[in-house]
Amino acid sequence: DTNPTVLRRIAAELPAEMPCVLVVPYSITAPRMLRSLGFSVDSTRANRAFLSAHHFEQEIWRVVDPILSTRLAVVMLVFPAMLESSGVSPDGFVERLDAFLSVLPDSIPWAIEIREPAFLTLHHARVLARWGAAHVYSTAKEMPAFEEQTRAVPSARAMVFRLADPVDERLGSAPQRRRALIDALEQNPWDEAFVLTPDAAEGSTPE
Repeated sequence: DTNPTVLRRIAAELPAEMPCVLVVPYSITAPRMLRSLGFSVDSTRANRAFLSAHHFEQEIWRVVDPILSTRLAVVMLVFPAMLESSGVSPDGFVERLDAFLSVLPDSIPWAIEIREPAFLTLHHARVLARWGAAHVYSTAKEMPAFEEQTRAVPSARAMVFRLADPVDERLGSAPQRRRALIDALEQNPWDEAFVLTPDAAEGSTPE
């Protein structure tokens, strides 16, 4: 929610030392408009605000920045599994992401979540490294195991893990997922790591 009143209340209620995560709305990250993503209508037309830096600055960042910027540990772009079906190619996506990140403040702690394995390319990894953005380790359907994601897209900064709700059974049992997460965290070369999980995925988080 980018309502200033809501953001100020959140900032006032949270402990000062608690880092915050901003998940950017699908209005920026979805190439098409669907009700299931929170849009008011279903449309086969392209979403004009898809990876629009101007829209992000005017509708989101100019509201969030004065209130939460010093508290934000992660600003996450979550791309729903509809890029390929919307006619967006891996190279075309990377070019748009690169252009988007290039005109926004370097101080924004970006983290990028991809939900289609075909988009975890070397070109994508290089763009993340160029702008200091983290790769979000996702357990969304069809995504490969953590170690495969590491090989495809080495994180450029703090490690961010997001466990889907529900976690795909293809990734093994809850103990196996916990072990894989712990192994990845132990190999973390960075100073920070974040694990984002809904209640339904709780069995996959380290205790």
